[in-house]
Amino acid sequence: AKSVIVHDNKMGSNFVLESASYALDGAPLFNKVDSDGDLADKETIELFAGNIVPGNHNLTASLIYRGSGFGVFSYLKGYKFKVKSSYAFTAEEGKVTTVRVVAYEKGGITTDLQDRPAVRYDVEVKQDSGDAAPAPAADKEGGAAPAAKGQ
Repeated sequence: AKSVIVHDNKMGSNFVLESASYALDGAPLFNKVDSDGDLADKETIELFAGNIVPGNHNLTASLIYRGSGFGVFSYLKGYKFKVKSSYAFTAEEGKVTTVRVVAYEKGGITTDLQDRPAVRYDVEVKQDSGDAAPAPAADKEGGAAPAAKGQ
């Protein structure tokens, strides 16, 4: 079985990605702290592409966003938003499973800022040859539990 795991940062300008940590089945996959904007500037990061054992797997994500505001929203700079989530998926023999971890802002203008950071998992399964139609994408929210802390 093959797997591709990708981080997609779709957060708005009020949130800057400060650190991202991923693990697959408990083993570290990616761990980076932003230095000089090199993490926050990337919208898409390929975390893993390769062979994995067929069967059930667990992907965990831990993201820390820093508030980024100006003018009347400058108070955001003192806040950190932590998003922790996990997702279980099955890798099938002879197929490529692509898991996109999409960090996004949920809600709207009336949603409290601390409730906006969220993660969803978009999954696509194809035959290894790439000829088969993809499986329906799972658009599920993980167990994201964002918490805002004043600094």
